[in-house]
Amino acid sequence: ITVFDTSPSLFSVLLDYLYCGRLDTGSFSVDQLADLMLLADRYEVDSLKTACEHGLSTHIDHDSVLYFLSMGDQFNAKHLRSSCLNFISQNPDIMDSELFEELPQNLQAEIYDLVIWAYPPSKVGDKLSAVQEMTANLQLSQCDAEGEGEVSGQDSARLEACLRALRDVIGEEAASRQQLVQVALAADFDLNRALNFYYSS
Repeated sequence: ITVFDTSPSLFSVLLDYLYCGRLDTGSFSVDQLADLMLLADRYEVDSLKTACEHGLSTHIDHDSVLYFLSMGDQFNAKHLRSSCLNFISQNPDIMDSELFEELPQNLQAEIYDLVIWAYPPSKVGDKLSAVQEMTANLQLSQCDAEGEGEVSGQDSARLEACLRALRDVIGEEAASRQQLVQVALAADFDLNRALNFYYSS
């Protein structure tokens, strides 16, 4: 029998697994685990495929994560895919690599969404304090009815619309007008950004 796209030693591992039901993933290289996972997928040996996914997950790093993610997505390896996405959410700088641009568009979009929502709170807090410092330097903390009059007519309408929307979400008495004006200006009148700033402070 001729078996294509695999080596005799790897196919022997598949047969051993079918008879014994055990696999020591630590004794295989990353390339061997990847090839074995593809072989398990081809022959629909789900338990072997899962074991390979878990083995590959221990080798995720900056250099391999996009390769593993692409593989996990292509072969419906849910655990491997999930582990890769989790790693990327904790290391968003991976999106700056050239390999990221080679991923399918739907996968890139999923990663963008994930990183936006899973951005580490400490970094959001750092950015919020930076925004607060900038607004203080601009003397927005002293903003009152007269100060708001300096905002252009179009921006004034946007500010009022943003303030109404913020009050609808957080309640009428939750914050002072001055606090909400600061948040709205820092968020450039974007309700979602303003809510993020408000709740993370």
